[in-house]
Amino acid sequence: MGTDIHVFADNVRLREVNEKLREGIKAVRELIDESYGVDGLHKNGQVASWDDLELGGKFEEWLTAFNEAELV
Repeated sequence: MGTDIHVFADNVRLREVNEKLREGIKAVRELIDESYGVDGLHKNGQVASWDDLELGGKFEEWLTAFNEAELV
């Protein structure tokens, strides 16, 4: 019986963590959708566009983990 309570508590905690992670991913997507890119990223005075930073872009390795997380 005690094990069931711990499993339930772990499940609730995982759901809470999952929801927070989803909210964070959504917030970053909203930022990306509402802006052009990242100023100062390459330290060359140019703005790195989101198109270059996301999957399929010249510098996709910067956001590969983020783009993959959106698909989960």
